[in-house]
Amino acid sequence: MAASFAGVEVARATRIVYVMDGSAAMVPSLPFVKEELMRSVGRLGAGQAFQVVVFRRPPVVNGRATAPEIERFSTSEPYLDATPSNKVRLAQWLERVQPKGGSAPLIGLSAGLNQGPDLVFLLTCSIRRTGTSEWGSGKDSILASLDALNPVNAFTGQRPAVIKTLQFLDEDPTGILPAIASAHGDGEGSYRVLTLDDLRPSR
Repeated sequence: MAASFAGVEVARATRIVYVMDGSAAMVPSLPFVKEELMRSVGRLGAGQAFQVVVFRRPPVVNGRATAPEIERFSTSEPYLDATPSNKVRLAQWLERVQPKGGSAPLIGLSAGLNQGPDLVFLLTCSIRRTGTSEWGSGKDSILASLDALNPVNAFTGQRPAVIKTLQFLDEDPTGILPAIASAHGDGEGSYRVLTLDDLRPSR
């Protein structure tokens, strides 16, 4: 019942949501992310189910901002069992996912948490600004929003979902992703940065 992505692991998870940045900033890293996502799902077994949520803010049209966009691998069911046929379907679906527009991580996380998962892998690029509508008004506001979506149980002290954050290319200059991992992860290793050197195929 374990699950992992690029070396970031959880000992036990049955419902896993991969929340993937589909913005233009992901152009250098998206091929790796897709490949690693397939490897991660490929390791899931009987009794585990998954969903993939892609988030982005489409490009401005006629000078007007557009609403954030969410794509789900499965639109008819909250999760799909980790069967060989569903893994093949995922590979075909991922081929059609192309990076464009801006990033909207909080929208993506909200969509992922609304699926009721045990585990969320947030896969995104460096977030350089926090004063925009797609990423709240700063770290405190973002953490408060996530606390409402994924609250601590007063009796168990646990949250419904573990959130693991993976940052591509650069460290998060805002400190938001490490803070999310600290508050919603399951301990050390809940936040990881993958640089270009990490993304290059080994020889």
